[in-house]
Amino acid sequence: MLIADHLKYEAPLKIVEYPDPILRAKNKRIDTFDENLKKLVDEMFDVMYK
Repeated sequence: MLIADHLKYEAPLKIVEYPDPILRAKNKRIDTFDENLKKLVDEMFDVMYK
């Protein structure tokens, strides 16, 4: 089980566009939606809607 407190990212986030290979990267499953993951999601929405 991966808990979201292990997430690491640098703000501000940058938009990655297709066909960047990073979009095909295999990721780990997150089973717990905690405060750190909520902060990341909020940051992602801020970037998407600017």
